[in-house]
Order: sequence, then C-alpha cells, then structure tokens
Amino acid sequence: MMTPVALHDLVQWMWQLVQDGPSSDQLTDDMLETALQRLQEILVTPTLALQAMKGSFLHRLCQCIEEHRSVPQALRLMLALLKSYPATSASTISRETRWVVLNGLDERHSLLSALFADLALFHDTYAADAAAGATPAVAASPVRPAASAAAGAASPAPPTPSLSTAGSTPGRSPGLGRTPSSSGARARPASLNRTPSARSPALARARSSMSAAGSGREPAGASMGLAQYLGMLQARFDFVAYVTSMSKAVVDASQVDAVWGLFVEDAKSPEERDLAFRWLSAACNAIGVQGVSPAFAPDATRTLFEHRLAGAANVDAGNGDSGGVDGEGESLAQAAASAEAVASRAAAVELIMQSDAGFECLRRLFLHANASSDKIKVVPQAQQARDTGTRSFRSALLMRGRGARADAPPPAPVDGFADYQVLDFDLTGLEIVWRVVVDAQSNAVARNAMGLLKQLLDRLAPDIAANVEQCVLALAVFARMCF
Repeated sequence: MMTPVALHDLVQWMWQLVQDGPSSDQLTDDMLETALQRLQEILVTPTLALQAMKGSFLHRLCQCIEEHRSVPQALRLMLALLKSYPATSASTISRETRWVVLNGLDERHSLLSALFADLALFHDTYAADAAAGATPAVAASPVRPAASAAAGAASPAPPTPSLSTAGSTPGRSPGLGRTPSSSGARARPASLNRTPSARSPALARARSSMSAAGSGREPAGASMGLAQYLGMLQARFDFVAYVTSMSKAVVDASQVDAVWGLFVEDAKSPEERDLAFRWLSAACNAIGVQGVSPAFAPDATRTLFEHRLAGAANVDAGNGDSGGVDGEGESLAQAAASAEAVASRAAAVELIMQSDAGFECLRRLFLHANASSDKIKVVPQAQQARDTGTRSFRSALLMRGRGARADAPPPAPVDGFADYQVLDFDLTGLEIVWRVVVDAQSNAVARNAMGLLKQLLDRLAPDIAANVEQCVLALAVFARMCF
C-alpha cells in the first residue's frame, strides 16, 4: 500500500514522463501508450487519496490546453477522469457529478474557449506546413488562400477567424477572413510553432525546446501526415462535443462561424472539410434529442447563414448624401465589397454541394436555424443510450502512420430532426436549398435537396398548409386565364 505522498510523487513523475519534452522523446510509441494507460488507471482508482488528487489534476490538464501543451495527452486523461465521476448524484446533493465538475472547469478556465483557441492554432500550424509544401496529398482551398508560413516567415499570414471569442457576433466583412477579436486572440508561444515529432505520429508530440532551438521548426519531412492530422482534429472535436453534452456550455455564434471559416472554407483536403461537416451536423442534432444539452447557442446557426451563406448585405450605393469624388469612391468601394461577399458566399455554397456530408450539414443547419427562430417546431426524439459519455472517443493517441485503429462501429445516432412541423414558411436559408436543387452537379445531392423541399411541404402546419393550397388554386386559375 503506497502512502498518499508516495502516490502523489508517482503521479507527478508519470505525468512529467508522458508530456511533450525530452523525456517522452526517449520513449517508443508502445512505451508511451503503456505509460499513459497506467497513469490513467491510477488516476481513476477509487481511493480517498486519489479522489482528493483528481480535482487538482484536472485543473493542471486545463492549463495544458490553455497553453497548448501536450493537448492530446491532456484530452485523453481529462476524459477518463471526467467519466470517473457519477453521471448523476444518487446519494447527496453536494456530491460531485460530471455536470458539476465540467461547469466548474469551464467557469474557472473558460474551457470551451480554450479548446477552440487550440483548434485554431492546430489548424494554423498544419496550414502553414501545407502552404510550405511539407504535407503531402492536401488540396488548397478553393475559397481562401492557404495560410502563410508560421512565425518568422517573410510574409505575414492572412487574418483568420478566432475560435476563442465568446459571446460576440461576427462582424460583417466583405471577405471570408476576419480579424480575431482582441478578447479572444492569444499570443503564440515560440514552442507552439514547432512541427510534431516525425518519430511518433501517434501523439504528434513536439520536440523539446533544446532539440528545436534555433529555427523553432523541424525539417519539412517531419510534418504530420493527413491521416494523423484528421485523427487529432477528430479528437479535439469529439472532446468539444463531450463538454457541451455534459455541461451548460454552448458553442456561440462566433465560434461556429470560425469553425466554418477554418475547417470548411479553408480546409486543406476534402476529408478535413467532410469531418467538419459531420461535426456541425452532430452538434445541430442535439436540439431534437431528449435529455441532451444543446451544443449551439440559439442564434449560432442563423448567424452562420447570414454571414457565410446568405446573399450579400444590402449596399445603398446611391443615398445621395455623399457628394463629389469622395461619395463616388465610397460607393465604388461598397459595391466592390458587396461583389466580393457574393462571390465568397457562392463559393461556400459550392463546397456544400460537393459531397453528401456537405448537404447533410446544410440540412441540419437549416433546420436548426429555423427551429431556434420558432419557425419550425421539433418533436424531441428519445435517446437510445442515456449516457452520452459512453460514446467512443476517437483519441489522437490511437492514430498511427497507417491511419486509425479499427474500433467497433458506434450505434447509429438518433435523428433529432426525424419529426418536426413547419410553422412559418418564410424560412431562413430556403433559397440556398433551392440553389442546391438547381445547381448541384451530383444527382444524389440534388435528390436529397428536393426531398427536403418535399418534406417541408408535407410537414406544414394546418393553417400554413391551407394558405399554400389557396395560393396554388389562385395560380392555377391565373394560368388558365393567361393561357
């Protein structure tokens, strides 16, 4: 039996061993995996000494995420620790549950904002490698140019949306790139610009500061591959989904907007874009499942339509108040900005039409936006599994050079939009669905869009359906009179 002090020292030593740095660089992948597994087993052991240690260790893991250090290791251990708490309080009111613990972590560390800030940095690091030609088999985005090289490059990177902003609405911009807000921007430590270790694609561990001294970046051949990047991205998205499902934290409009900008419009491969589409679809789905906390703020998807997909903002070029050359120059600038916005949003819709995952994402965003605006009434569906925490966590620690380890397929999720009623036919984003019907190159995508339109008509509320029927009859009479 180990004393509490000895147990504390053991946990500290093992955590230092598995963190990014000289110690972990000396371990093989199998040794590192074994060390992490043993540390995880120790931390979740139900003893009084470890129960007292779990809370402080969770705070340390949150600090790692805030500082972008050893994030895959921190996510894996955090998930195991959080699952060790009871889902509900069965004995006393004061007993700690996952809900209580996660809300406490989010309030103290702004956990959700820290996770999105890390997502942004992770994307930027990979984008810089792709722009430098370090990452094979990745396609440049048709919407926005790839980011410039990391710190120290000759030309600065273009502004990208900040994933760490909270509680703010994205400002209108003629382009798709937005400058990060001052409240959400986070300075990058020099160590964060290092490329991951080529020896261990399992964790994409960064080399220690001693081995990375000088340029702060590994040679191009040491960059992570696409399969590894997608696995680590999936791990981050999965953990965000876990946090929103087990706490009151929600993804706000600015964060949804930034996810779209970074991982859809600025995606470096179709696989990355489809991964983002699937995550957005699953997050929308929570609104129609009983007992599941909403993942998005009520205005998040509606704002996404307005700023990323809908037509350009109205530009009053001829108000007559501005005279002379100054007024004419301002009008021309506004017209150019409006045209650029239209082109950018048209390109974004083109991305949606390229895959089934893209249209499924559009369908769920469309239904979620209108349900949040009370234009659609969603009938919540019963869950197949009450504990959302039992869903498999596709950790980046399972990623190898050959791809992901084969896991048992998860059960089919409940469709949160299986049953709904249309209360108002002035639906947000309806014109985008029509455009997919007309312009989609894929017959399957076009058929799915037509199926959604038919479903909307079939599910009209009785009073709306009566008005539509009257309009159709009037149009028929008018047609007979004219022809």
